[in-house]
Amino acid sequence: MMRYLFCAVMVGFLTASMITTASACEWRSEIRTELREKLSGLNIDMKELEEEIHAAIHEEMDGEKERIKEEIRRLKEERRELTREVRRMNRHNHDDEDDNDWNASAIVALGLYGLGAVLLIQRSKRKNME
Repeated sequence: MMRYLFCAVMVGFLTASMITTASACEWRSEIRTELREKLSGLNIDMKELEEEIHAAIHEEMDGEKERIKEEIRRLKEERRELTREVRRMNRHNHDDEDDNDWNASAIVALGLYGLGAVLLIQRSKRKNME
């Protein structure tokens, strides 16, 4: 049952599309005929018109090329700035890591000096007691 319904819908769709296509072709030929009638009275230099259209298209394309080049320049500069920022952040992070290493080294050194001082003081107290 569904298959018959589907086939009927498809036939209806195809019929409508064929009617629409036929109507469009008929309208197109009518419009062409009207345009030919109206343009037959005009005196147009086709070569000059073609050159004007060609120049207008090239002008538009040149403007678009300039806009694209400017966009590329802007994106390259933005990428350079981001790269610099990443390098700066990495350098800053490495500096922080180095600072932490120095801080840890300084704490260890002070601890060792303190331990050495305590041992020297105890040794000198023992010598003084003897």
